[in-house]
Amino acid sequence: MIVAKFGGTSLGGAKRIRRCAQIVRRLAEKERVVVVASAIAGVTDAILQAAYDALCSYADITGIIALHHRLAKQIGVDFSPLERVIARLQLLLRCVEILRVLPAAVLDEMLSVGERLSVRILAAALRQQSIPARPLDAPDAGFITDDNHTAAKPLPQTIPRLAKSLKWDGTIKVVTGFIGRTKEGRITTIGRNGSDLTAAIVAAALNAKELRIFTDTPGVLSADPRLIADAAPVRRLSYEEAAELARFGATVLHPQTIIPLIKRRIPVRVASFAHPDDPGTLILPETKGTKPVVASRGGLALLLFHSHRLGEVVADVPQLFTAISQRGWNIAAVANSRSTVGIILQPRQHEKGRNFNVRNGLVVFSDSKETLSALAEEMTDEFSESGHISVRRNVALICVVGCGVVSLLPRLQSALHEMEIPVLFEALPGRDISVLFVVPQRRQRDAVLALHNVLYG
Repeated sequence: MIVAKFGGTSLGGAKRIRRCAQIVRRLAEKERVVVVASAIAGVTDAILQAAYDALCSYADITGIIALHHRLAKQIGVDFSPLERVIARLQLLLRCVEILRVLPAAVLDEMLSVGERLSVRILAAALRQQSIPARPLDAPDAGFITDDNHTAAKPLPQTIPRLAKSLKWDGTIKVVTGFIGRTKEGRITTIGRNGSDLTAAIVAAALNAKELRIFTDTPGVLSADPRLIADAAPVRRLSYEEAAELARFGATVLHPQTIIPLIKRRIPVRVASFAHPDDPGTLILPETKGTKPVVASRGGLALLLFHSHRLGEVVADVPQLFTAISQRGWNIAAVANSRSTVGIILQPRQHEKGRNFNVRNGLVVFSDSKETLSALAEEMTDEFSESGHISVRRNVALICVVGCGVVSLLPRLQSALHEMEIPVLFEALPGRDISVLFVVPQRRQRDAVLALHNVLYG
């Protein structure tokens, strides 16, 4: 059994959807296949924008409707199953327009529409190529989560339920990523880019031979190709290295993707959508001789907590996490030195400069600069007795991951110093396999280039 996951860009147009169907057909010639699909690129953001517009005035989703109508027409599939899904979205938006409140549970149901539309189109495209296929909403297949809407966690009973629902019957199931359901039946979402995690849980439920994630790159690259033009594929990674990369900035994997696979030791292959027969990157429980990778992420904020209690800084971490989550920020990464905790904050943005947070079950939109200033002021007062807090916005997180990279730390530090790049925070978060730097976002490209040159010349 192969679990094949396709992201939003792989589904971004009729030609690409047909390409997905061709890839699945070739896989199905040799293996049983289950497909997990994201929403078409841009659709989730468009729905989130519509939710905000409905809360403020009036939501216009003609663009979303036109996109899916055009795809259905180009591929030659019946639009009526999509109309029923869209009608539900329109009803929910209308309710928000009237009531001027947006419960997080309602937002989750809205956001689920993107995946529910995409799997119906992809399944129809497969049937057009004479491949027996049917769409399946993950909640209906038994994907059960807690009730933490917009960031729900899958529950243990999900795996046996999926194993039963997805048992092979000669038909390829095309399963929605990203969405689940509470025990009480309310739709949930598991966080942005959560389709990778859905696919991993499906692979674990089926004890799959391999989880294959198709991307627009030829695998995991040595750095972001948008920053380093000659970034090269890394052919093998360990579970630990892949998890560290995902945690600190690599966008090819959801940070929790590896966790469901560990017990069954299921390999992950990050494969090229354009060249699916190429080897890509194979992620294994253990491997030796891997090449290092420079992961990076911008658009972040850095909160530094300098403890008054030397050597006891870890004792304050749970209280810091609680205070941050109560104020509606996502924690992108955490690292600590002997007396300082560095917490990388990521706003839950739906467009430039605006966050959405959940407070008392309701979605609240706010300006990211204002909320960050308020966070710094409130936490400074709250933790004044145990330490000092400083916050800086517009930073980039850069992490070098690979076996033994800690031994290269002096050379990495020198490379940044020679480029006159200020290092705002530095840590060794992952035993001997990772080195983390935080730099001003305006120097992100320079820093990645400097570190990549140390590793690859």
